[in-house]
Amino acid sequence: MPEDKKKAHRYGDWDALSGAYFKNFSSVRNIIDPFDIPDYWNRYISCDYGFDMFAVCWWAVDEDGRSFCYRYYEEKGLVVKKAAEKLVDLTPPTEKIEAVYMPPDLWAKSKDTGKELISAFIEAELPVVKASNNRIHGHSIMKDMMSAGALKDPYVIQQLGEKAPDTMPMLMFFRKITERATDDICDIQADENNLEDCAKIPHAVTHSVDAVRYYCISRVMASENVSNEKPVVAYDDEAPEKEYGDFMCGADYTPEYLEYF
Repeated sequence: MPEDKKKAHRYGDWDALSGAYFKNFSSVRNIIDPFDIPDYWNRYISCDYGFDMFAVCWWAVDEDGRSFCYRYYEEKGLVVKKAAEKLVDLTPPTEKIEAVYMPPDLWAKSKDTGKELISAFIEAELPVVKASNNRIHGHSIMKDMMSAGALKDPYVIQQLGEKAPDTMPMLMFFRKITERATDDICDIQADENNLEDCAKIPHAVTHSVDAVRYYCISRVMASENVSNEKPVVAYDDEAPEKEYGDFMCGADYTPEYLEYF
């Protein structure tokens, strides 16, 4: 059977028949029930700003480099200063955000004030980073991240319990909390004039997709649970004295010697 029909009839993925641009996005595989995010996971934010819509995604990255969108927000009619204030208000101070990826057009100067629009976010002490606006490349990365990767992160496996699969998509969304964003990803169609890109109309479904794209095309780091790291053996002035020849040139193998590096 054709790939889209096979996904629908064999795996129950009826989204495959919708003609959507992101054909490998699945409400069965890419959406997960919410769970508590550990403090050591790296967190990021990505936004698409316009007066017609301010769309924001909050992200957490596990030890496999897998990204989870754990919060989504959108609101119309916000001037740039109010948008920055809203972003600060919606981000708890306990969440350490590594970077806030913003669309490059915010670095343009306002006609009214002569200041760059991004200055409102900088003044709000947000760690803003200019994201790339390469649409085709960004969408290509989104599609790649929607595909499965090996699931090794012990925390995620623990959360899933017996249902934990061997693989999981590298781009995941919390169920219901991010529903508007996932609905837009499912609904957006391919551009009839450029099948490598998605359509820019209806415009209402593009804001959340752009926010996700700005995240996917940017650099993020896999998390590391430092509590699982092996302690480093430190050699300092308080270490037991050793003969110079034994310490520098060898002598018998000892656990301290073997673990030095």
